[in-house]
Amino acid sequence: MIGFFESRRKIISILLVLILLAVLIFMPSMSGAFSTAALSVSLGMAIVFIVRRQMKSYRSGKINRARTLRNIAVEIFGLLFTIALAFFIVRRVIEVMNPSSGLWEMGIAIALSLLIGLVIGWLIRVTWGRLAT
Repeated sequence: MIGFFESRRKIISILLVLILLAVLIFMPSMSGAFSTAALSVSLGMAIVFIVRRQMKSYRSGKINRARTLRNIAVEIFGLLFTIALAFFIVRRVIEVMNPSSGLWEMGIAIALSLLIGLVIGWLIRVTWGRLAT
């Protein structure tokens, strides 16, 4: 079952973002609850995939127990650091843009926020990935 979700994790992530945007546009009162649920599901999936990948390396004998635990801790901390950094920077960008003036401005702010989140995630992955090998 986890293998099914792991092989389709990119599609699931894209669908969660699209559903979140649809909820934000069509049901703004539900967007807070849905975004919390989507973030929780995404974070849970990421943690399960991290642990599973590291355990596979451990079971195959490529790394020892201490390195497995270190890799899991580094990857989970990197994930949480990425989310926190993206949240902080996106919040500052939205404050500067002041998207409350119209729908186009809100759309631009959302698109820019997603782009900033992707760039931050990529930078952390490239930098942090060297530690967890």
